[in-house]
Amino acid sequence: GLKDQSIDSGLSKEFKMLVSDRDQLRVEFGRELGLEQGLKQGRLENARKVALKMLAANKPLSEIVEYSELSEREVLALRGGPSE
Repeated sequence: GLKDQSIDSGLSKEFKMLVSDRDQLRVEFGRELGLEQGLKQGRLENARKVALKMLAANKPLSEIVEYSELSEREVLALRGGPSE
């Protein structure tokens, strides 16, 4: 009867709130993940710029790896040399 409808209505409201909270968490997670990926990409681009400048200045490979924080393979790929 009426009491059952009231309980169903309360559960429905609670369910809607849970779904809304879940959706909000998904949005926040997605935003944070996107920001994290953007920052990572920015750091990688900056590291490549540093390595390219150092390559142009004929700096030793070991220094370029140290200061750019790229791997030797990544630096060699930027230089156009062997990647092995």
